[in-house]
Amino acid sequence: MADLARIALDEDDVDRLVVDLGRVLDYVEMLADVETPDLSAAGRAAAHLRPDSVGESLATEDALSNAPVVRHDHLVVPAFLPEES
Repeated sequence: MADLARIALDEDDVDRLVVDLGRVLDYVEMLADVETPDLSAAGRAAAHLRPDSVGESLATEDALSNAPVVRHDHLVVPAFLPEES
């Protein structure tokens, strides 16, 4: 993931982040065991959503200003699906 995010990590960083990620996963597992009989599965998901609203958006130039590769006003990303033969 660090490669995709273009983040340089040394071994100490990786070791620390492995521990941190393990703690996060343990917490998520603990939350899965919490009884929520009054909420449906859809209700639990929707309970944290805010309503959509129209607001200001970034200009294309601003949105792409930190992109490593831009072509024709679009962000260019490496291919990640195998090519069909």
